Amino acid sequence: MALLVASTGCGQAGPAGQDQACTLIGCANGVEVQVDEPGERPLEACVGATCSLPSGPVLWVEVPVDGEVEVVVRVAGGGDEVDRTTARPTPRRPNGPTCGPECKTVRLRLTIDDKLVPA
Repeated sequence: MALLVASTGCGQAGPAGQDQACTLIGCANGVEVQVDEPGERPLEACVGATCSLPSGPVLWVEVPVDGEVEVVVRVAGGGDEVDRTTARPTPRRPNGPTCGPECKTVRLRLTIDDKLVPA
């Protein structure tokens, strides 16, 4: 007796009607700031009252970003403001174009000159 087992992930239709296997990569909504030169000052990124943990070259704020958001980068702990900008999120589907979930992320870069620019 033979047993046939097929694994098609989420089973979304792929090219030419073939099932596409979907991975199980999760995704989070939020703001990511890549810091070009972290230096010696601890930085944090804030969206409203929600701030990232001070860290090295990447600051992550997990917040809903359905529309335009204002992002502030400052010295951690309520210190001096480094820069601020408004940006719209980009939808992403890390599991592939036909697989869920969809997440929305704002990606910015803090330049050596302390300017927030799109990443």
